Amino acid sequence: MGISVDRRKIVLVFALFILISLVTVSIIKPTTVTSLPSIGLSSTTVVNTAAWEIDRPGNFLALKSFNQIDRTFMDQDFTANVDLKVVNYQRDWSVKSARVYIALHLEASGSVSRPEYVNYTSHVNDMNSSTIVSGSNGDVNCSVIDQLTNWSGRGGNDAYIILAANSTSCLVWRSILWILDKDTSIPHSMNVTVECIYKSGSSDKKVVFPMILRLLKDAGSGFSDAENVSFGTYSRTVDNVDFSDFFAIELNSSERISVSITPPYDTFLTYTLFDPDHVSVQHEEFNSTSVFIYDVNATGTWYIEAEQVPVQGHLSEGLYIIAIAEG
Repeated sequence: MGISVDRRKIVLVFALFILISLVTVSIIKPTTVTSLPSIGLSSTTVVNTAAWEIDRPGNFLALKSFNQIDRTFMDQDFTANVDLKVVNYQRDWSVKSARVYIALHLEASGSVSRPEYVNYTSHVNDMNSSTIVSGSNGDVNCSVIDQLTNWSGRGGNDAYIILAANSTSCLVWRSILWILDKDTSIPHSMNVTVECIYKSGSSDKKVVFPMILRLLKDAGSGFSDAENVSFGTYSRTVDNVDFSDFFAIELNSSERISVSITPPYDTFLTYTLFDPDHVSVQHEEFNSTSVFIYDVNATGTWYIEAEQVPVQGHLSEGLYIIAIAEG
């Protein structure tokens, strides 16, 4: 009988030890949140995707590039504005990168409306070519409730940060270094999504801002490797290594093509239009935003060349914008 009592005591003590261990683990184990808190949503609005793309420069030093994308959502009680900027290339920790600023400003106008939660998520689809590293950040009237530490260190495809809004008006911004490690980087992209849940009257609503940044291979330097394009706007680079870009576009006879080019600051470019027989039909030199119009007289593949002109034997480096339109 004594042995039985001792056994029961041992079992009881052991069970108590296990219970205390489980409670302790549950207390110290971090809670991982990978998405916004689950609440009953009355609606979800997805804003048009903001896309920005660039070809890989041959020389990453001191490229004076700048681009800005704005997306605004507004209803009767709430306004959310996302501002995305891709600023100049630079060297950080001996790697080549572009700095991406993403700012989100939230403003509730209704007496019973307020922002509640914000989530930044990002994903790079090819870690051999690019990744996310630490960048500066700032929050006004927002507090972090969970984050994946790839925002502050290399080592993964994904990153996120979730914040709780503390006021009817708040500002959240993040700076990401978009790393382009290899001179031979293959085309890849970084996807960033900003989600915001807000209270509108008695309902909870969500607005989603999707963004994508694409790195492309070089536009090509001749007829054989010209980049195939259509009507649209493109961001490309020139420097002292890669100073000429060729574009190929399919056109029909009797069409009119309009080409607008904004060169890098203090840089001269030449614009040349070639017909399907590779004969130059239009050629201009310029150093400010210029528009060129031509009446197409043959159906087939036409070519556009944008080439940097040396100034006193010196080639600059920077980003230019080329917009190709019909009419």
